[in-house]
Amino acid sequence: MKRLIAVAAALTLAAGSAFAVDFTGQIHSGVTLMHGNDGPGDDIYAGGHMGRFRLQTAAENEEGTFGAWLRIQGGTGPGVEPNAGGFSAYELGVTGHTWWRPSEMFWMAIGTHPDGFFNAEGGTGWQFYRSAGDARVANAGNFNGVGGYAQFSIPGTGDPDPDYGFPDATFGIRTRDAFFSGFGCANRLHAGAAEWGLAFTISPIDILNLNFGIPFISRANEPFGDVFGALTAQLELNLDFGRIVITYDGHRATDGAIFAYFGMGGADDDLRLDIGLSAHLYDNHESGFDGLRMYAGLGLGLGISDDIGLRTRLVAGFGGEAWEFDEDAPFSVFLDLLPFFRVNDNLTAFVSLGMALHAHDIDYLFGGDNVFDFHINPYLEISSGPASFFAGFRLWSERGGTDDSVMRWAVPIGITINF
Repeated sequence: MKRLIAVAAALTLAAGSAFAVDFTGQIHSGVTLMHGNDGPGDDIYAGGHMGRFRLQTAAENEEGTFGAWLRIQGGTGPGVEPNAGGFSAYELGVTGHTWWRPSEMFWMAIGTHPDGFFNAEGGTGWQFYRSAGDARVANAGNFNGVGGYAQFSIPGTGDPDPDYGFPDATFGIRTRDAFFSGFGCANRLHAGAAEWGLAFTISPIDILNLNFGIPFISRANEPFGDVFGALTAQLELNLDFGRIVITYDGHRATDGAIFAYFGMGGADDDLRLDIGLSAHLYDNHESGFDGLRMYAGLGLGLGISDDIGLRTRLVAGFGGEAWEFDEDAPFSVFLDLLPFFRVNDNLTAFVSLGMALHAHDIDYLFGGDNVFDFHINPYLEISSGPASFFAGFRLWSERGGTDDSVMRWAVPIGITINF
């Protein structure tokens, strides 16, 4: 650490007065003291993770016309999920971009941002569970599609031919189906890897931004039409009463997606509202769908008093066909509730409650049974400035209501530190 600090100091001195350089970092970690299930192999296990080692830096010249942003991140996997397998370490990843702002009316960047340029999801994504999701004391997968209880696995034959079976698949719903997660943000469910390329904003008036992202780098040497066909184009209005955003994302689905968003309030406001509606067009079954798939989402944050609050999010998906068969895709919906109570300045109690339903008429899918899952996840946060300790209990179902239903439980703890 001393050597790292010395290197950072040297870089800052070398930059001199030309560039101001800021360094930040994060370490997120946790263990599962025990976990188990009521299904086959019902032994009690344990697990853990060092989910994030992150160093981040941003630089900007005195005039505010040029700058750069860099993130270095690594960790261990697979994490705290009881069915995730054994320990492994993964290599460091590097993301970043350079930017130029010659005037207040124009800004551009080259590179990527894993949190997403032009993000329009408000409090429905990371901000729902915040650091508790990073510590994996709460399951944050319902926004990014990684292990969320609103997803379920379909064991298949590996053969997409309807005469023989269907391939393994992860099917489900997440907030980022209804809300735009940004250009550069990796989409883990029903979409591909993160985009790298050129992002720019034109601001003809104070309240209006025209935002664009074109994946020149991640689609290097592909045909011209394919590169521009995967562009992001967004109209953003920042009004006194809220933010209105219309986005076309050519990277989503197989033939693109359109997102509409309205948001008002911020993370610390007593009232926060997020409304999202999207249309995704598929022309094959590579992502589990065919045809037009629609999603609607709602996020709400309420500060009931100085010590009591509630966050909630609801997303529904409907339309389209499923896999290689002429069957309607399931109607899917999930609801998450997160009431919290501040016991004192350092201790907050949370109770995460939720349900997910996948209703369908597909005979070969779990014998035609609908899937109904739920979770109960109380946890405590003890905080001191930028550091927090979490402890909780998780109980949730997988493929509930079917012959393959499993009930799982876990006792996780974790520490997150931002510096």
